[in-house]
Amino acid sequence: MVQGTSKSASQGQPKHGPPPEELGPVGRVFWSVYRFLASLKLAVVCLLSLSVVLAYATSFESEYGAKASHQVIYQSWWFGILLAFLGANIFCAASIRFPWKKRQLGFVVTHAGLLIVLLASVLTKWICYEGSVWIKEGSSSNDLIDTEAPALIVRDLDSRTGKPVNDKSYVLPFRPGAFAWSPGRVETLSQKRDPFKVRVSRFLPASIGRYYHARAEDGQDGSPMIALDMKVTPPNASRPIDVFEGDIQDSEKWFVVGRIGRRVREVGGVQVVFQTFQDDDGTKLADFLNPPPPETARFRYQDNQGTTRTHDWAIADEGPHGESADLGKTINLPESDIEVKYEGPFALPASIIQSQTGDDEAHGLKFQVRRGSGPWLSHYGWWAPTMPSFLPSESAPAGTKALVQISYSHAPHFDAGLRGQLEITASADGRLHHRYTNREGVQSSGPIEVGKEVAVTGGPNRPVTMTFAVTDHLPQGKETFGFVLLNPGKGKGEGVPAILAEMTVEGVTKSFWVRGPAGLESKPIVYPAEGPPRAAIDFGNRAYEVAYGFDQSTLPMTLELVDFDVRFDRGTRNPKSFTSKVLLTDEARGVSRKPVTITMNEPLIHGGLTFYQQSYQELEDPRTGRPGGAFMSVLHVRYDPIWVMMYFGCFLVIIGTFLQFYMRAGVFTDGGKKEREWATRRDGAKAPEPVVVPTP
Repeated sequence: MVQGTSKSASQGQPKHGPPPEELGPVGRVFWSVYRFLASLKLAVVCLLSLSVVLAYATSFESEYGAKASHQVIYQSWWFGILLAFLGANIFCAASIRFPWKKRQLGFVVTHAGLLIVLLASVLTKWICYEGSVWIKEGSSSNDLIDTEAPALIVRDLDSRTGKPVNDKSYVLPFRPGAFAWSPGRVETLSQKRDPFKVRVSRFLPASIGRYYHARAEDGQDGSPMIALDMKVTPPNASRPIDVFEGDIQDSEKWFVVGRIGRRVREVGGVQVVFQTFQDDDGTKLADFLNPPPPETARFRYQDNQGTTRTHDWAIADEGPHGESADLGKTINLPESDIEVKYEGPFALPASIIQSQTGDDEAHGLKFQVRRGSGPWLSHYGWWAPTMPSFLPSESAPAGTKALVQISYSHAPHFDAGLRGQLEITASADGRLHHRYTNREGVQSSGPIEVGKEVAVTGGPNRPVTMTFAVTDHLPQGKETFGFVLLNPGKGKGEGVPAILAEMTVEGVTKSFWVRGPAGLESKPIVYPAEGPPRAAIDFGNRAYEVAYGFDQSTLPMTLELVDFDVRFDRGTRNPKSFTSKVLLTDEARGVSRKPVTITMNEPLIHGGLTFYQQSYQELEDPRTGRPGGAFMSVLHVRYDPIWVMMYFGCFLVIIGTFLQFYMRAGVFTDGGKKEREWATRRDGAKAPEPVVVPTP
């Protein structure tokens, strides 16, 4: 014989709430909703949904950054609804079991802790705030920079001096979101009362600068430019290597000449030269394709019979005292009455050459030339065919012309890092020609076509093959600067935002790029859409400075940075610790210049605010552009009166979890026997009789 209990008794569960017949229609609806919010099914759905969302948020944050994940997920309306259902489930699941039994103490404490944590998170969003304070050594600040509130800051400038007119600034709140704007989206940030109108047409959350190249429109000043592809195939390589492969925006492929008509840049161990020149009679092009020997000046002139002749003069090397043996030497050009005297090497200022061409120096020779008994005239032989041979002086009579045309061949200095020189010329009629030179001399020369690949090295005795192609040629092109979207990708940070905006003043509209501060600069850089970088928008009689920064507020206290100290790991420049020594002034609380030390692990707590040592920046000397030994300290400021509530809620969750496990197996429980008895008496039924099961 086996004794047991009836099925109804073994599965008996306590009822919660009044009997349904005692409730009206509204009460029954309310009670149904209440029981649904307290149900285990809703708890499972909420917890599973929250787990999936948090897993997705973790992956999303690794791809797009913390700011994007907060804006798209954690601060979204649907995430708030999910937390609201979870909070309602926690509250109803605990309250529906009231009055609570002693064995339910852990259950109640855990649910109370969870509710407090959820409530604290909501209050934190509405009550707490944080920001940064940037202070230079020897200065003070009470400006709180809200890095979560971007804004455009506009200041009046004196159109003559370019300096701010006053301390007044226009703060235009700007909330662009987390992702790049789609085409066609335009937002007006200025107000009707502002003396200007500012509109934003593009927003890039992470940007990288690049140059755009396009054909200049009629009436616009342009510059000759080419786009170049170069490929090198090393010995036993399976495929050629693109020397521009790392240039993600193709900006390095473009060569744009300046006023001197020449651009030089070293690419993949080859010095690439793009140059233009006026060549009315074809003589410069002929000398380019068939140059004189190295360190030789070629004179092109007309003899006594009016016939064009050439004469090469190999300039002797410098002697032991640094002077050429030909210095001061005079020769007569054959079959003519032209006399030439060598005056030595001549060079233009290195700063001009470097900025205009990219060359380290300008190689040239200076000669004095005269015909018969006429005056001596200065002529030059340049390393570049773009430079004229004759530069008339102010004392020369009007209409004085060159007596000779000089071509000078100067071989580049090839070393272990420089293997060759590729020169590409564009003549006035738009034709392109090339010349490739290495240690053994000229290896390849001739005309080239746009888009057609040209091999300059290679063959049975040339293990390395190099080819190039001019992919685009703009005889008159326009180069503009702008920004393109850069996806930071996993582990690459948030990126620096940039916007394309336009400002209208008295009917005049100008476009410009504005990029957010990269690092800790106190003022971002402004890039106009047309022209070189500058920090002001000039409208003639009025000028404005536009910056993409953050909204600011004023702290009730002032901090003065007296000294900043940073210590590095031995033998490296990796900071190990940094400390700010400040003077705290808070007149409302009677504090005046109180010495305080803020370190990485010891924040300053004052007036409900906590100041953490966040980072620093070594400032540059404005005269030299190098680190000058002064620092800017960056303090993270947080106002958070809810932290006690948050910690208390977490503490209750831990204690409640412990009580649940302890009381289920401890002396406070009888396995639910009393609860079943109370339920039986409440329902007016007798306790079930034991069921006797006969033994076969």
